[in-house]
Amino acid sequence: MDKNCLIQRKVLRSAVTKTISELDNCIAANDFPAASLAFTKLEEKTKRLFENDELVITYLSSHPDPDTDLDTIVENELEQNETYRDNFISAKVRFQEFAKIYEQKTQQLDISPSMDRLSINLPKLELIDFDGNPKNWFSFWSMFQKIYEDPKIEDDVKFAYLMQTTKGKAFDFIQSYHVSKGEYKTVIKNLKTRFADDKMLI
Repeated sequence: MDKNCLIQRKVLRSAVTKTISELDNCIAANDFPAASLAFTKLEEKTKRLFENDELVITYLSSHPDPDTDLDTIVENELEQNETYRDNFISAKVRFQEFAKIYEQKTQQLDISPSMDRLSINLPKLELIDFDGNPKNWFSFWSMFQKIYEDPKIEDDVKFAYLMQTTKGKAFDFIQSYHVSKGEYKTVIKNLKTRFADDKMLI
């Protein structure tokens, strides 16, 4: 084990701090799709940070500083680690509260009685995650297409569904776009071109 874990920790801590700030800005702007994306990124970056923290403790324990007591070094490291864990938990609570309020507002949207009855009779969709493998595109799209073509669902909500049901290469691809209501159809079009290309499937 080398000291690269120390460099990685510095980069990851900076990334986590920036992503928490990004999440708070999205919440302040009342932009749920962007906040959902920011929180997903925060979870991923925080997970990597916590895993790296373990490597740092192991490294420091095996390479003690002769001028500093090892117990003191480890204690300081653990205190710093707890600070980032507390920051993540606070950010998670803020996002969950925001998501709860957003969901309540969405449910309160005015819809006609006939639409209301239709929605009640619709079965719940068990969506399939898409990881960017062209072989899995058709099974994913056969389910997600129902959301894509549903006129009762706003584009920003559809975008949020899309982010929650993609991972790996597909999720990374979506992140390259600016999250906004107007980008949704463009993202879907380019997602099909990128991962549902006939030549790739063959």
